[in-house]
Amino acid sequence: MTRVARRRGPRVLAFPALLAVVTAVALAAGLVGQGAWDLLATAGLLLPVACAWRAFGRRMGLASVDRARYLPPSPAGHCLAQNAERA
Repeated sequence: MTRVARRRGPRVLAFPALLAVVTAVALAAGLVGQGAWDLLATAGLLLPVACAWRAFGRRMGLASVDRARYLPPSPAGHCLAQNAERA
């Protein structure tokens, strides 16, 4: 194993390990308590889902979609466009 590979290993595994700990804490919180504990469990279990959703979107090339086509124009942008046409 090269020196670079040895240094990169802990950095690569840190985020999945953090997700595993957060998921375990969320599952325990969901089993132990009610009320606020359920909210903690929901948030903790949605974090890995959100990370997977983001990674899937990036892998499929959805992160680079031109969002300007799907969003309505803002009033400020509309005024700027009118001013540019007048000039």
